[in-house]
Amino acid sequence: MNKVETKDLLADASNSEFIFRDKINIDTKETFGLEIEFEDVKLNDIKYGRHWDIKKDDTVTNYIGGYEVGGEAASPILKDTIECWKDVNHMCSYLIKKGANATEKTGAHIHIGSQILGDDPNNIRKFLKEWELFEDAIYQFSYGKDNLARKQINSQAYHVSKTLYKIRNSKSGYNSYKTYYDWLNFFKKYKLIKFSGVNFSNYKGSDEDIGNTVEIRCPNGTVDAVIWQNNINFFTKFLSYASSNRYDEEYIDYLLKNKNLDNSYVSIETALNLADMVFENRIDKIMFLKQCLKLFDNNKEYVKKK
Repeated sequence: MNKVETKDLLADASNSEFIFRDKINIDTKETFGLEIEFEDVKLNDIKYGRHWDIKKDDTVTNYIGGYEVGGEAASPILKDTIECWKDVNHMCSYLIKKGANATEKTGAHIHIGSQILGDDPNNIRKFLKEWELFEDAIYQFSYGKDNLARKQINSQAYHVSKTLYKIRNSKSGYNSYKTYYDWLNFFKKYKLIKFSGVNFSNYKGSDEDIGNTVEIRCPNGTVDAVIWQNNINFFTKFLSYASSNRYDEEYIDYLLKNKNLDNSYVSIETALNLADMVFENRIDKIMFLKQCLKLFDNNKEYVKKK
């Protein structure tokens, strides 16, 4: 983008409404699931059908007066359909009506079907380079409308970019990881598993299968349907970029080589670069930049429907 196009895009990101869309243009082969953690309401008071699993969660459930208070609403396997987003919007509205709150203790975990990375194990290497390069921007985006991470981020969704940097710059780098079996050992050895920001402990290769997912754990908890949709839109397309023909590994390597490791500040240039890589349409870029750069008008009521 030239300077004029960049200025126009940032202006649109500042001035546009933060909208909930009917669909977000995710490939129909791709699947995802939500884990909405919440506090301040008894689990027994949440009576919701539609195949969502309402259950306790060790990080947020407390026992008060003999009742389990706080927990998690786990969605069924979802795809990008009008019905899916109506369901997500309805669940968030229902939780809010019941008095459930997202707090500094809650997370908003997303499970994305592993088939999104395709059937070439090299796509995992490409994804890890992507994550290393943009981890600071990814985390900033994942805080939603907040500027800071939840209190338990370092124990529940720790950063991995420094580990990835050391591996990539080691003598063998990623060269010894050729097969899915190699990568499964890699994830265990370097702890890209439970409690890291991106969790591969459920990864079983490229086949679509129940439970075969990449889990994104860094987002702050939320019961805002617009944030949920925007998170899912970004992380699914961020993953799918690694297996797309648009992926430019030479350019990624160049940016990694010139990255300032001592500065975690997320510049406008970094956010724009990430948006331009991952997204192919303007509305996706606008919605991403609005959340990543916190271009919110706190006095404006955000729109839940286009």
